[in-house]
Amino acid sequence: MRKAPIRLESKRLVLRPFSVADADDMFCNWGGDPEVTRFMFHDAAASVSDARSRIRGWMLTCGSDEVSIWNYLAVMLKDGNCQIGAVFYAHTNTDARSAEIGYEFGRQWWRQGFATEALGVLLKYLFNVKRLNRVTGVHDTRNPHSGAVMLKCGMRLEGTMRSERLLKGELIDRSHYAILADEYFQQESLQQESLQQESLQQI
Repeated sequence: MRKAPIRLESKRLVLRPFSVADADDMFCNWGGDPEVTRFMFHDAAASVSDARSRIRGWMLTCGSDEVSIWNYLAVMLKDGNCQIGAVFYAHTNTDARSAEIGYEFGRQWWRQGFATEALGVLLKYLFNVKRLNRVTGVHDTRNPHSGAVMLKCGMRLEGTMRSERLLKGELIDRSHYAILADEYFQQESLQQESLQQESLQQI
C-alpha cells in the first residue's frame, strides 16, 4: 500500500517531499553553498546535476521507517513558493521509538526564525503522527546557532562529546540535544493555555 505523501504547514512554510524539478532551486538557494554545508558531513552539491542526483535518492527514502534512513523534506515559503532549505529525520531505534533530526537553510534566510518554525512543524509531525517517544539533534560546537534553534523548540542540551567525530579532516566536539514526548506535549498544552488567556484578554 502506497503511503500518502507528507505535507506539513506552518504560518509561513510548507514542508513537502522533494521532486526532481527542485534541483535548480536546491542548488541555487542553499544546496550548492559550501558555507551552508560547512558543519555538515556532506559537501555542497557541485552542480545542478549533482543536486538532481541527491534529490532522486531522497525521493526513494522519503517516508521510510527504517533505522538510519534519512527522510528529506523541502522547506518552501508560502509567499512566492520559494525553496529555502530542507529538514530531515531518521529513525534511530525502533524499540525506543526515537529519531534524529537535522536541517539546512540558505544564507539569505538565516536568523529570521525559519529554522525554528520548520523544526517545530517537524517535531509536531514526529510526535503526533509518527508517535515517537524521543527526538534528538546534534550540532558541531562551532555552530552555536544550530543549538539555539533546538533550544527554542524545547529540546534540552544533554551533553557535549569531545572529539566525537572526524569532519572534513578535523576532530570536532558535538553537542547533543533531545526532547521526549511527554515534555513536548506538556509544552504544547502550556502554549495553548497561554493563547486562550490572550484571547480572553482581548474580548
